[in-house]
Amino acid sequence: MRRFLLLSLLFCILLPLEAQIDEHIQQIRKRFYHINGDAVQLSSDKIGAGTYFFEGDELRKVMVKEGDVLTEYYFDRDYRQDYAYFIYQIFGTGDSKQEHRFYYGDDGELIRWLGPGLTEIFRSDERFCQKEKSMRALSKDLL
Repeated sequence: MRRFLLLSLLFCILLPLEAQIDEHIQQIRKRFYHINGDAVQLSSDKIGAGTYFFEGDELRKVMVKEGDVLTEYYFDRDYRQDYAYFIYQIFGTGDSKQEHRFYYGDDGELIRWLGPGLTEIFRSDERFCQKEKSMRALSKDLL
């Protein structure tokens, strides 16, 4: 009986958290499609290895190509002040390419990481914390 109560309590706590994460991800996708859609006119500047894309005078996206790794950082200072809210990364080319998607929450916390084949990498994975901090730091450096 205790186990059932504990599981019920855990379910009641985790379900709203998962709903909040899903809501954040929907907001991120909406912003992603807005930036990459036909209705938005973006200007661009090439600086070093990066191409910076602006909507008016607001930075919206930075693409960095290093070797066979392409990383796209998405920004909206009204939505997330000091870091990218979404990072899209592609390793390799053609059939051997692998993509990673990093979704960031309100407080700079990585809320979802989708790896190759859109497989979710969970917080319990030892790479999660390291990747969370390193990708966020890279995005801050671009601002």
